[in-house]
Amino acid sequence: MLVVLSGCATTQLPANTGSNTVLVIPKSVKNETSDRWARRYRLVISKYQDITDKSSKIKVVKEVDLSRDDNTYLLIDDLPPGNYAIDEIAKNLNSGWRSRGAKLDNRFKVFYPFTLKEGEVALLNNRVTVRQYRGSKGTSVRTSYNFKEISEEYKG
Repeated sequence: MLVVLSGCATTQLPANTGSNTVLVIPKSVKNETSDRWARRYRLVISKYQDITDKSSKIKVVKEVDLSRDDNTYLLIDDLPPGNYAIDEIAKNLNSGWRSRGAKLDNRFKVFYPFTLKEGEVALLNNRVTVRQYRGSKGTSVRTSYNFKEISEEYKG
């Protein structure tokens, strides 16, 4: 399999040592307002005994900040081989912002499993999108996230 990554030139695949693993998470981050970001988003990655069984979770191993840069992907190269899943997305209100009726720290259950193998690159088949935009009346700032299967993006 050939993996071609486009985006910022400073984010590169690490040298293949034959025993390392790399996870590539496609992402899109868009701030459609002139305001600074209201929320910070993180992906929670957990280790699983069996990725077909959500109840086989062993432990949370990593929280990855969805950086608000122009890169079209995240690279994670510090997980050992094994079965994993992105099983939560966490969002926090940044300082200086207030929210009406919403918790400051929210966690949402999701389940996007993947397997990392020695010496291989794994490409998550879902793009995570984070968006900040104006509300319907144009006065409030809203944020949203979603995961979309990559193969769905190319269907007509």
